[in-house]
Amino acid sequence: MLEGNASTPQAALSGYRINNNAIYVVFTASIFLSAGLLFMVQPMFGKMALPLLGGTPGVWNTAMVFFQASLLAGYCYAHVLGKLPSTRLQQGVHLIIMAAATAVLPLSIGAGWQSPPEGTPTLWLLGLLAANVGAPFFALSANAPLIQKWFSKTAHPHASDPYFLYAASNLGSFIGLLSYPFLIEPALTVSTQTLNWFGGYVALMVLLLGATVLTAHTKLQTAPMHAAETEAAAPVTWAQRSRWIFWSALPSAMLLSVTTHITTDVVAMPLLWVIPLSLYLLTFALVFAKRALVSSTMMLELQPFFVIAALITMNVLRGIPVIALGLIAIGAFFTTTMISHRRLAEARPDSKHLTEFYLFMSLGGVIGGALVALVAPVVFNDLYEYPALLVLGLMIRPLQESRSRIDLYAPACIALVTIAGDVVFEIYGLTQGVTLGIILLFVFSIIAPKPSTLRLVLLSCAAILLATLSSYWTGMPQTVHKARSFFGVIEVSETQDNAFRELMHGTTLHGMQALDEDRRKEPFLYYDRQAGGGRLIAAMQSENRLKNIGLIGLGAGALACYAQPDQNWTVFEIDQHVIDISTGDGLFTYMQSCAPSAAVVVGDGRLTLAKEEDGHFDLLLFDAFSSDSIPMHLMTKEALSLYLDKLSETGVLAFHISNRYLDPEPALTALAADAGLSIRAFDFRVDGEPKSRERTNSNWVVMSKDHAFIEGLQPRQEGAQTGNVWRPARAKEGMALWTDDYSNIFEILK
Repeated sequence: MLEGNASTPQAALSGYRINNNAIYVVFTASIFLSAGLLFMVQPMFGKMALPLLGGTPGVWNTAMVFFQASLLAGYCYAHVLGKLPSTRLQQGVHLIIMAAATAVLPLSIGAGWQSPPEGTPTLWLLGLLAANVGAPFFALSANAPLIQKWFSKTAHPHASDPYFLYAASNLGSFIGLLSYPFLIEPALTVSTQTLNWFGGYVALMVLLLGATVLTAHTKLQTAPMHAAETEAAAPVTWAQRSRWIFWSALPSAMLLSVTTHITTDVVAMPLLWVIPLSLYLLTFALVFAKRALVSSTMMLELQPFFVIAALITMNVLRGIPVIALGLIAIGAFFTTTMISHRRLAEARPDSKHLTEFYLFMSLGGVIGGALVALVAPVVFNDLYEYPALLVLGLMIRPLQESRSRIDLYAPACIALVTIAGDVVFEIYGLTQGVTLGIILLFVFSIIAPKPSTLRLVLLSCAAILLATLSSYWTGMPQTVHKARSFFGVIEVSETQDNAFRELMHGTTLHGMQALDEDRRKEPFLYYDRQAGGGRLIAAMQSENRLKNIGLIGLGAGALACYAQPDQNWTVFEIDQHVIDISTGDGLFTYMQSCAPSAAVVVGDGRLTLAKEEDGHFDLLLFDAFSSDSIPMHLMTKEALSLYLDKLSETGVLAFHISNRYLDPEPALTALAADAGLSIRAFDFRVDGEPKSRERTNSNWVVMSKDHAFIEGLQPRQEGAQTGNVWRPARAKEGMALWTDDYSNIFEILK
């Protein structure tokens, strides 16, 4: 029983303890579950909708901006609601808002949101998220500040400082986020996930109702000193608000920039975006805990080493293991975020201003996220925001905790010289890069404190020379064109000997063309005539069964040089920048030289292919799987059914599945078996040849209803390497059939 019903002083004391325990459990469980649901819905809805746009970092960054903006709206609503004089009225209004949001539950993609527009789909994606998940996310986002504010109105001993609940909130977010890819996604279909999430949402409403009852029962017993402290709270100044915004914006911006850096420049392995976001949430839990769990001094001592190492390895030591590169980037991000969030936690105001504190903290998060996701891709043609934020992160260190000002600003000066020299070197060349470095060093030598000038000059000289000479030391190709779009950074470069031009998307090589006129029409790398794609096309052409060909994924356009004059080629490409590079500006001439009359369709391969005539294609070539963020929606039962509708009776599907981290072959084998298709695979290996950059190992899978043709495929005998033969495709025991409702990337990890 609660203490209000106790008949003796001893019973009243016992009831008070029981009531405090109930308050603690209900409020902690409410904020924990709310945060878990909030961060589960992000990857869950992403799995439902974002594959329509491909698995690029731009999709994730834009979605993050939406969720941060929704969080800001929720915190703004919580701040306004918290101004109401009655706590019971606040709780009643919020429960009504929570109940109203159930109108769009269980979550689904609404009618009219199935096809993204051509070009940059940023606004379309924001609209999709707002219409289909905005209401429940908004309602959930307000819970963290509201629950803490309501807790401060109870009789609990810690009511005057409810910020420890924010640690529980972020711990719930941390667990909710990690549980999705590792526990929920592998076990449940999307439809089941949405139903269970709906159940969790209802359970949260029950907990909030319980919190309302507890608050109403105990608010009269709130210690008078709590009220006195609240009334005496100092007013918040705009200087304080500005610091809250800055200390929130920097980690938010770094979160998106380091995620993009890791998943494009280091290694584009799926699921890696989970690591920075998880650590970001963990830092909140650590700094807002009632006792320090991580030493602030240790973070301050480690940060400069990680930041300088991250800046140097970006430009120089690109041959070191990707694990080391990833750990350095994560270390720089984590230490900087811990320092920034620690300063934020130490600057938190009295609970009277709690909702205002979270409002401005959320505003900072939105500003930081928007600068990286929306502004940087327009302003920069590469990921320059990442090193810039690393430098800015050095400026947040508390001066009183540094040995001297030079120890604070020297790393930043070194980093600035490194970045500026590298950027100028890339744009203008070696001479201009070194010249800029000398000028900057001269300026620094004048303004730096005299005792440390020599040290700063020597370190800066080393950094600038390493940055500007890195391309020559490592034999890296020279950039001739770079463009950045919603789908990532595309770089065209020429090899040191000016023999080849290469197309890179992040760290993935998507094509190469010889600069020698006599070899301009020769396909290289994965598209070699001895590889699976080349052999399949040759076999089909020898039987005169190729008239209409569809190519999903353009790249540099090498496959177009298999085209014959009497054939009709249609290319489906989602990124307009790739089309411009491969068809319009002469950087790559495969398309102009080999298939000048080919039709080029802009958009997602599956969505645009659906608009084509049924039974039209004799061959559909899928070259969209070599990137490490593969479009999984192209590998489902429903997708295969669409492809078969578009094929002629003897048509063939061919998938180029070369990939560093994923093996899509078992998933394709399961799909073929379910559809009753014959399937074969071809592993092209060049291990027995002298090392050559012109040919590379590749993997192809082909399938068709024409069983005789597929089962009769044989390798060419002339020049064929040992093991380069068509073979039965590999199956995987227990491999579930992928559908639009279920897929599990862990099943295809190498």
